[in-house]
Amino acid sequence: EDLEDCTITDLGFTLSVMADGETGCWSQISCALSEPVSFDALVDCTSNILVSGDDIEICNEGEANIEVYASEPNSTIIVNTIDNPNVTGESFTSSEGVFTNSAAIFTDNLVNTGSNVEIVQYIFYARSDNSICKGPEFTLEVTIYPELIVEFAPTYVCEGLCTDISPVVIGGNGNYVDYDWNTGANGSSLNVCPTSPTTYSVTVMDD
Repeated sequence: EDLEDCTITDLGFTLSVMADGETGCWSQISCALSEPVSFDALVDCTSNILVSGDDIEICNEGEANIEVYASEPNSTIIVNTIDNPNVTGESFTSSEGVFTNSAAIFTDNLVNTGSNVEIVQYIFYARSDNSICKGPEFTLEVTIYPELIVEFAPTYVCEGLCTDISPVVIGGNGNYVDYDWNTGANGSSLNVCPTSPTTYSVTVMDD
């Protein structure tokens, strides 16, 4: 039959076991060594449904607003999450998530519990309601940067002298672009000439 317009089609198979070297008996069941074995199968002729979305980068303890869409209307999207032991807050690590109407939209509040950059992978696929086969898998990655920490070592300067002070910065994405000192200055270091014990503070931002 012409299967071009089918959605799901019944397909039956019949197998016959023949003796070694036996020929010419495919239609003559009498020369087979056993009764034919028949079984039914389904052929799914629906087109593959694709899933798409954008990777996300967030700060530690941030919200990952995940939006994924299917290429065909009225599709069901299924998602499973690969558990990252250094991240908490992932959805669908123990059971799959199911979304209808061709869209999977949800928010995860992710916490990076370590000091390294961590990635959580969400695996999506879609299928239509009348299909028995799933479409190609699509992986969406969420990158969670570790907490940005700013510290100072104790600094001493003799009266009448000046010195440069610089913070020790770790975490974040590693590209620190803005240093705002409480003196109004900017830059990764600050030249100070205190005449009495003085407190200096800085706010550091990455990109």
